[in-house]
Amino acid sequence: MLRIAVLIWKIDKGKAAIAGQSLKSGPPASYHRILGDAIGDAWTKAGVAVDVARTERLGRQLATDTYPVFMMGRGLGYLTGALSAMAGDNKGPDLKSAEHDLERAVFLDPKLYEAQRLLGELYLLEAPGDVKAASRAAGKFNYAVDLAPEDIPSLRAAATAMSAQAKWEPALELWSKLVRLRPWDLEARYQLGATYWQLGDGKKAEAQLDQVTAHAPDHLEARRVLVLIHASRSDTPKLVAELEAIAIRAPDDLEVKSDLATAYGALGDWPKAITQLETIAKVNPRIVYGSISGFGQTGPIAERAGVDQIAQGMGGLMSITGLPGQGPVRVGIPIADLTGGLLCAMGILTALLERDASGKGQHVTTSLLQAQIFMLDFQASRYLVKGEVAKQAGNNHPTSIPTGVFKTTDGHINIAAAGGKIWERTCQALEAPELIKRPEYATAAERSKNRDALNAEIEAITAKRSSAEWIDRFNKAGVPCGPIYSIDQVFADPQVKHLGMAQPVKGSKLKLVGQGMSLSRTPSKLVAPPPAQGQHTVAVLKEFGYTPNQIAALRAANAI
Repeated sequence: MLRIAVLIWKIDKGKAAIAGQSLKSGPPASYHRILGDAIGDAWTKAGVAVDVARTERLGRQLATDTYPVFMMGRGLGYLTGALSAMAGDNKGPDLKSAEHDLERAVFLDPKLYEAQRLLGELYLLEAPGDVKAASRAAGKFNYAVDLAPEDIPSLRAAATAMSAQAKWEPALELWSKLVRLRPWDLEARYQLGATYWQLGDGKKAEAQLDQVTAHAPDHLEARRVLVLIHASRSDTPKLVAELEAIAIRAPDDLEVKSDLATAYGALGDWPKAITQLETIAKVNPRIVYGSISGFGQTGPIAERAGVDQIAQGMGGLMSITGLPGQGPVRVGIPIADLTGGLLCAMGILTALLERDASGKGQHVTTSLLQAQIFMLDFQASRYLVKGEVAKQAGNNHPTSIPTGVFKTTDGHINIAAAGGKIWERTCQALEAPELIKRPEYATAAERSKNRDALNAEIEAITAKRSSAEWIDRFNKAGVPCGPIYSIDQVFADPQVKHLGMAQPVKGSKLKLVGQGMSLSRTPSKLVAPPPAQGQHTVAVLKEFGYTPNQIAALRAANAI
């Protein structure tokens, strides 16, 4: 009946006002004629064939001399006039008048399910967004469903109310029933699919939503939920298909284009990813965007998935790591991953500086393979300049000898004696000045050639004293020398403590590794620990518009 009233005032506000006034003041016998005429005129103007039987049935119902139905009829009249007034056409009665009569009607006859539903809709109209009003409305809708289990408007109103309050289990039951009664109702099927998704049943959600998009390809809300489902499964091909379908129908949606660029990148289809990014750049020419791939955005193997160890192998690092003849050895940290991120960040900063001059942004790209080759440093230059192919050298420096690991009485130390002057200081610190004059050690080339013999002679001396003694002795002599620590010893070292590399996290007992650089005016701080599972769920839900009651309902249902 509310929909009838809305139809009347939307199409013929004058007729709506007459119907409202007549229903308020006229005798019951006149209801069917005046309201029936209004409905007939409205349907005719809307281009809909007049349902004479339905109009007469409504008239007879309103013409009854039972007082509860009289009050419901008069309440509908007030509502018709109030809606007309809300449209700004005249000063009609407010919704409170309609509410008074409808509440009186359901008080006298609680089984008037249409009046129950009308009251629920009134509560929502009176206080949109109010939690208490929404709860009262939901109660009326659910009662209307109890009274008329197959009344479609009541079912839809109750299901919508349950969804709005995040009461997903009862919402699922109501939407399911509505779909059983009206299998062609795509909006109800969409809501059913979305409810399955809220309850974590992606398979059933997908089945319902696929039916919606099959019959209504332009149903973007259904497609957006399917995007979430496919993303949660890392089903990139299906994700791309849905995003492409949305992009066709919403060409100005930059968020979709951004998601498409990311998805294309995950598939290794960088030309398409770049096309999307270029489209975004047309809207904002100053945008700077960065991409990290496994092996580059273009080229023979650009589509392959990248992993750090694969990049270490392809980038040559494993061939020069480890002891001679040992076979390939990976570095103990994800060096390509780390340097790929650092290089991308550096490129973005460079592009931002360049933008100050040009006013234009650009695309910054790098890859794990590029980063790893960049980190080969002088080993790559040895090949590019002289054609030398570096081999495993273990703990020895490939070219500067003696530089390596040497035994002591209580462990090992690193000595780095690069260059003639430091070599002489090393011999003095070792109390072996005769080594300086030995022809096989006289030059850097000779020392490199005879590295094994030289290292053995040095180790025979270092093995007679402790690490601490040698570290002190060499550094006083101007020879770089240091300990070889385990991880726990690293953080116990006084210099490491002085640098503050183990930083406390504000508000907790936790300590984490600090930044590897210091800024004089704006030093970095660890202001929060890594979030616990679900720690920010409430904040995120509030950001997306969920009310405290809705969040509480989600928690009660163990959905969060």
